[in-house]
Amino acid sequence: MRAFIFSGQGSQYAGMGKDLYDAFPEAKAAFGEADEVLGLPLSEIIFNDAEALNLTENTQPAILAMSAAIARILSINGVTAGFTGGLSLGEVTAYVFSGAMSYADGLRLTKARGRFMSETVPAGAGGMLAVMNAPPDAITDIVEKAGQSGYIAVANYNSPAQTVLSGEAAAIEAARALVAAAGGRAVKLNTAWAFHSKMMERASELFREELERVRFTPGKLDIPVVSNITGGFIRDAGEIPALMVAQIKSPVRWEACVRTLIAAGADEFVEIGPGKALTGFVRQIDKSVKAVNVENVKTLEAFLTASRKNIRNTAVGAASGRPILG
Repeated sequence: MRAFIFSGQGSQYAGMGKDLYDAFPEAKAAFGEADEVLGLPLSEIIFNDAEALNLTENTQPAILAMSAAIARILSINGVTAGFTGGLSLGEVTAYVFSGAMSYADGLRLTKARGRFMSETVPAGAGGMLAVMNAPPDAITDIVEKAGQSGYIAVANYNSPAQTVLSGEAAAIEAARALVAAAGGRAVKLNTAWAFHSKMMERASELFREELERVRFTPGKLDIPVVSNITGGFIRDAGEIPALMVAQIKSPVRWEACVRTLIAAGADEFVEIGPGKALTGFVRQIDKSVKAVNVENVKTLEAFLTASRKNIRNTAVGAASGRPILG
């Protein structure tokens, strides 16, 4: 069973999606709709203005637009998924893909979400740190010791090989020094804010008000979505607003999400959107499942070619009585 997983913030780059825009009318339509809904030249920002693209209020709808463009192209080629999910911002894209909300509402929400997350805490007051290959007890010890310099907490449980910390700038620097002193590896993320922590409390409350303007499709989701908050499946669309509010200020349990999908039968993960961070996380979590990324014409064509080959093999196997492939 296939799962579509959608990229989060930090994977963006200037020019992303431009070759798709030029090659596929579905992509051009997705980017054009984003421009119209938001009332700004988002596509021009994505293709030509790296500085503006990296503003959080632009980054988030930009990644959603690119991801939606790819999903539309896959759909018209007969490629869909039985499950879906996304990392942080990517979870909003998953809600759009699942039919829980409209694309237009997703664009408006991500624009507002990005603005609230970047404006409610002064730039530079916080930061985030990715810690690699540290066991849970070591992470606990780092957080406890770095906490003497200020607020710090776990923001992302991404995989067995990566945990992300979030907090006040001084505490993040203390954590980085502690990791280095222990001979470990840590990378400070390119953000001046402490996402997925209690420092986002005000942003989450403002976002709650924004969500009141959105209509969610009632009932069970057309395509099951895993929640970053619980790590489990969302049972009903009515749960989504509260989960979206909590997600801004709470840890992202991505490893748990992937394990839930695998337990439900997902054995092929397709990362949709810029970058391949989620593909790497899936491989770190379980090497027995297939994981690929689709972010441009080259990777799209490679994926579609492989998918068609699997379909042909399946048909031949069924007709001949041989084991079904793919």
